[in-house]
Amino acid sequence: MASPIAYLQVTTLTQRSNTTEDIVKAGCFQDPFSIIACIRYALMSGVILITGLFCVQRIYKLHAVRHQAYHHYLVFYSSVISCVLCTVHWLLGDYAQLDFVAQWFKQLSYLVVTHFFWTRAYRAIRREKLSVFCLLPGLVIGLIYCTVTLGLGIAYVNDYTDACLAFVWVMMSSAELFIAQMFLLSGFFISKRLDRISTVQSVRTSQKRKLWGLVAVFEITAIVAFTYDLTMIAVGSQYQNCGRIFNFNQLVYSSVFTVFMVVKFALPIWAMLLALEPVGTTNMAEEDDSGSIQSSDQVPIVSGRHTRYIPALASRIFRTNTSTTPTHPATTDNSPSPTS
Repeated sequence: MASPIAYLQVTTLTQRSNTTEDIVKAGCFQDPFSIIACIRYALMSGVILITGLFCVQRIYKLHAVRHQAYHHYLVFYSSVISCVLCTVHWLLGDYAQLDFVAQWFKQLSYLVVTHFFWTRAYRAIRREKLSVFCLLPGLVIGLIYCTVTLGLGIAYVNDYTDACLAFVWVMMSSAELFIAQMFLLSGFFISKRLDRISTVQSVRTSQKRKLWGLVAVFEITAIVAFTYDLTMIAVGSQYQNCGRIFNFNQLVYSSVFTVFMVVKFALPIWAMLLALEPVGTTNMAEEDDSGSIQSSDQVPIVSGRHTRYIPALASRIFRTNTSTTPTHPATTDNSPSPTS
């Protein structure tokens, strides 16, 4: 006959196991049901679903104005897919594989945005030819790495209860952190070039604000994701489950997890929606072989007796609402603009 102490120990372990399932697996349509978990998934799904609808609207605008930069299409198409996967995953629950696939599409958008701005950075330092030998191989290597980590996550993570302890999350978030640093570096080159372009101060300020706003969001999101994943592994490795990290408290877990997921998935998309606005063919001429754009928002550059026009950086990278042009001769700048 079992002793009372042994019976209490078994009962306590069973209760903790059930509590762990309540924290991680509970939801609106899952067993067991939890009202707090249901609210958590409803909030996250609502936020990411509305974000996805804004991405669909942006895609429609891109096609409507016949936007010529293919990067924008890739960014927002991948964002829509990521939003759909997150919504399905959070409503159904217990499918860690969907989380990995959504993360892969998010990383794809990071890579595309970084590639887009690095092509402009190479133009800023007048090294366009190097972009072919550096950017394309870097993009391919990044895609291969993200795809390999995706395969590892799908293959080895099956139980959603301890999915947060998988080291593959650190592999994915570290790649995201590296991409953010590359994007930060390109921002310095573009900002330096912006200071040398003769244009209206309000236009230059608007361009820098959008650029560094996007850089800041990428940095914050990458750092938060890497810190969260690393903390989960460091703290949870001794418990072998995710729920015990939060002391089996559903309210604490739901609060932290909701904020983390919104920052991780929704915040970068919001920043890209604000920064990467469509520029239609009605606002630009045909693109030449070097990829430069002649925009209606052109800036006059006076050189001797001749006046030439260079496209403002906003016509290719951002879409500004300012249409003011200088009414006096600007400072001569014979070097090419970052978009020429």
